[in-house]
Amino acid sequence: MARYLLVDANHLASRVRHANATLRTSDDRRSGVVHGVLRGLSWARNHLKVDYSRIICFWDGGRAASRLQIFPDYKSGRKQPTNDEELQERKEYYSQIDAAIFGLLYAGIREVKVAGTEADDLLAIYAKFYENQGDEVVIYSGDKDLHQLVSPSVSVFNGDRLLRVPEVLAAWGLPFIHLIPICKALIGDDSDAIPGVSQIGPKRAQLIAPYQHLVLSSSERPKEIPESTWKWIEIARSSQDVILRNLQLMLLPSSFEKSYYTHEQAIQVVSQVSGDGMVLSMRRFIEFCRSWELVSVLENLHHW
Repeated sequence: MARYLLVDANHLASRVRHANATLRTSDDRRSGVVHGVLRGLSWARNHLKVDYSRIICFWDGGRAASRLQIFPDYKSGRKQPTNDEELQERKEYYSQIDAAIFGLLYAGIREVKVAGTEADDLLAIYAKFYENQGDEVVIYSGDKDLHQLVSPSVSVFNGDRLLRVPEVLAAWGLPFIHLIPICKALIGDDSDAIPGVSQIGPKRAQLIAPYQHLVLSSSERPKEIPESTWKWIEIARSSQDVILRNLQLMLLPSSFEKSYYTHEQAIQVVSQVSGDGMVLSMRRFIEFCRSWELVSVLENLHHW
């Protein structure tokens, strides 16, 4: 059984963006994102014992058009620059992401970025693809949205520890993984500007998520359901339209056929996953590290 490491690259970049905010090269270029992405990936690869040929970095290519059609405010709450300094920092952040992609390509790591596709969707599609092949999949991300993908063959590495089915269920307070999407739909997601059901917070969502068949129906209360629980099920039922919309936004696809993406987008993704355009040149990788003054990476080239 092969082990694949599927990387939520934007999440990694965002995390190191703040952790390494003060890092600069001698010619005053911000370098914290480039440094952090390469160091983080090297650490994960060595900690998890994954061959570089089985590492794939997925980058966001913009909000999916289908989700914007369902909910135009999707991800509209992201903080925007309010002054020239913040605008410059954002510009340098994306410039560093572009640089990191080239650096990783030189190291022989596949990079996937296609306009109009979201990394979470692509991670979901390929996690299921490799799982169906009988392989083990580790998703490198601290994003809890990806917990719905966990199975006996798929785990999540959050940078500190490996989260398997028991750890994920404990984190969500749920009995089954398949209940995570309905729980999320009830709660909503502030980071994506998706409102949940009024009066239903995390604790009440945990309580009624196991009764999703009742939440999404109009049947009468079964005798075994306590009145105190039924009260919240009925409140959730009054916002079925919100729940169904949120499920459309939050459920991750298991294949391109079950996604909203076009055939052309799928072809581009498949081409990049297969390694088309991959450079793989240690000489160029070393030159890249020197140009960004990545001393710690150069000192540990044996890890690459």
